[in-house]
Amino acid sequence: MPTRSILIDYFTHLGRGAITDVVVTAPWDQTNPGTVLATIRFASGDLGMYQAVCNGPAPWVVTVGTAAARYEMRPLEKLPIQPHGRRRAVEQPGASADINYKPGLHRQTQQTLAALRGRPNTLPKLAASTRSVQLVAAVYGFESLTGPL
Repeated sequence: MPTRSILIDYFTHLGRGAITDVVVTAPWDQTNPGTVLATIRFASGDLGMYQAVCNGPAPWVVTVGTAAARYEMRPLEKLPIQPHGRRRAVEQPGASADINYKPGLHRQTQQTLAALRGRPNTLPKLAASTRSVQLVAAVYGFESLTGPL
């Protein structure tokens, strides 16, 4: 499976409600890896479009569009926001820890230490991880991993 599939986690974190349907329009072919395309529907009406370009050049990108604004992480460490009615995105300042360390690593380490000490934390729960694995299974056709999304 291509490493780009890790971005599927963003669907389970950003999509509102349960996943109701996954329609794969360009399936994964292990013998001839190419483009994988899937549409992910949520109970809230949210719609996700997943695309992975396997064995080819492509940036890691997450784009979220709403009526109010368009958010694009390209690279994932940056989040320019393009408000509705504006032609250009506005770059958001990064956290100093994300500039001094690998982005997100400092916060993840802080949260892991809090969990180990029995303190409140924002680490994903097992159910969220399981939901992401089930979505990967649905998109990539791994039937042995599927279950209710």
